[in-house]
Amino acid sequence: MSMNYWSVDGFGVNEEDLTPTIDAQISFIKKYLPDQYEEMQENANDNCDMNNTSDYLDYCRDWIENFDDGNCDTGFGVLFTMAIRDNEEGFDPEYYYDDGCGAIIYPDRQPWDMSERVKAMSKDDMAAVFQKYLDDLGIKATIGRQTVEFFG
Repeated sequence: MSMNYWSVDGFGVNEEDLTPTIDAQISFIKKYLPDQYEEMQENANDNCDMNNTSDYLDYCRDWIENFDDGNCDTGFGVLFTMAIRDNEEGFDPEYYYDDGCGAIIYPDRQPWDMSERVKAMSKDDMAAVFQKYLDDLGIKATIGRQTVEFFG
């Protein structure tokens, strides 16, 4: 049997750099993904003591870590990607993960697969979009070229 290899290249952030506090993650989800926030709160009401801060934060941490986007991708990187995609018209980054390496990137595309907004963007414009969301989380991350390699 032969081994296949492929990679996805693009511009964005490495998932390892997304290290906000759980409070920052909850606030971020509340601000940018209100439907997911509401789902998390409803589930928390049913599954933890909402009056016990530690219990509530532990529940939210688990909910975020296990959040599934429907494509079997899980965790805060998925939510970060969804927040940008849902709140930035014409800018649709993707979440890629394989073998312990994940990234949130706007993948290299052909011009006909790009929105007019992206076609007009400079490197600094694209970095500013990612930076806006990183600033909301209160974290620093390297924004630049990313590659996720897949083996199968």
